Amino acid sequence: MGVFSRYGLGVDYDSDWMGRYNCQKATIQSIDVNPSVAFKALDNLSLAAGLRAEWFEFELTKAIPTGTPFVDPDLSFHMKGDSWGIGYNLGALYQATDWLAFGLAYDSEIKQEVEGSYEVNHPLLSGGDGSGDVTTPGILRFGTSVKATEKLTVNAGIVYTLWSSYDELAIDFDPALLGQHAESVTQKDWDDAFRYQLGVEYALTEAWALRAGYIFDETPDPDAHVDYIVPGNDRHLISLGVGYKKGDLFCDLSYTYLMIKDRDIAARPEEGVLPGEFSGGDAHLIGLSVGYKL
Repeated sequence: MGVFSRYGLGVDYDSDWMGRYNCQKATIQSIDVNPSVAFKALDNLSLAAGLRAEWFEFELTKAIPTGTPFVDPDLSFHMKGDSWGIGYNLGALYQATDWLAFGLAYDSEIKQEVEGSYEVNHPLLSGGDGSGDVTTPGILRFGTSVKATEKLTVNAGIVYTLWSSYDELAIDFDPALLGQHAESVTQKDWDDAFRYQLGVEYALTEAWALRAGYIFDETPDPDAHVDYIVPGNDRHLISLGVGYKKGDLFCDLSYTYLMIKDRDIAARPEEGVLPGEFSGGDAHLIGLSVGYKL
């Protein structure tokens, strides 16, 4: 049984910034509950399957111009909704030799029918119900593990995320937003994207292991549809970690430094996107996992 968050990010801008008609604040959160089973089909082949129940929440705040943008006073728009979706995952592990293993895994896409409400600080319309469909992508993973020496293990992998399922962001309003817009549709047309991973582990003792890794992660959103809701740039990730295992108990601690590549943004005034550049982005990530094998 696994419980984890696959999608969790947010952006928060000043309320009066120049891109406020596209986004002032946005958050995406999810929690997956993933029971799974595995069995050994052959002495060197293991297979697994699981069911994923995923909770997904989307929240967006932005400004709406009442007349001439950046001149007339703005309205404030806020929407929040959530849903549950069901998917599945499959996996296989093939131990080719004592020192070489291959793994393959697939997570299905999950359709989320998000329902919630919206609010507008308008004298004639305070808000109403909002809904929309979002399909979180399928993910295909391939990895290999090479035991180079008795103490040194090298792992490499490729993750292919089928982001093309995210073709648009459509929101239905009831009643119509400001009495005019019953539906808002924003084209996304994201691309499928690769993630390349390399990691090494060195066993200090039977209980303690040191780890290091590097990842290059492609952005899925094309230049024609990049916006301010998500930080859509290629990324480098460098990580260090330590692991402890004794009997059926294991514990892992990791640190990752994420570097976001610079990116130019072309203007799309109809979507509130102005010409600009994203630069100097980075993040620090700390991970801790504790497990017990029954």
